[in-house]
Amino acid sequence: MRLIEFTPDHLTEEYVSWLNDNKVMRFSEQRHKTHTLKSCSQYLSEKESSEDYFLAIEVGAGGPFYHVGNIGVSVDPNNSVAELSIMVGVKKCWGTGVGTRAWLLAIRTLFDRLDIRLITAVTMSVNDPMRKLFRRSNMKIDALLPERFFLDGNYVDLVVASISIDEYRNQLRVY
Repeated sequence: MRLIEFTPDHLTEEYVSWLNDNKVMRFSEQRHKTHTLKSCSQYLSEKESSEDYFLAIEVGAGGPFYHVGNIGVSVDPNNSVAELSIMVGVKKCWGTGVGTRAWLLAIRTLFDRLDIRLITAVTMSVNDPMRKLFRRSNMKIDALLPERFFLDGNYVDLVVASISIDEYRNQLRVY
């Protein structure tokens, strides 16, 4: 598995199909939009001109690498904070650990290579896979903001999680 810069080569009909798949985007605010190759190309252009990182998750076992998802990193350099997001679009990769490995690699890379002191992430309170990912990566829950999203006819809470560079380094000492 590797994380590489998302490039125009990743803009495929298959990729767009992930973004328009209700199951893949169930907990994403992107679920409110209809995506096209053109809209995705515009988004990529915006990311390329920002301080953020837009990464492709690729897997390959002895052969060519295959795009299975993305990690977004929004960087606030003034405060040395990064916010992570993730999407695994290839459903056969769900539950295989690909997302966890990509998430942990992103955390390690941000702390080891950039001047980041805090990594944050948010999700809906009903997004159990993401909450498990927070636990697996030793992120702590900082806040629960009531009724921030409307999903399936109900209001659901927003969960804010984080891990500091000190917490990350301390967990490395344990291992």
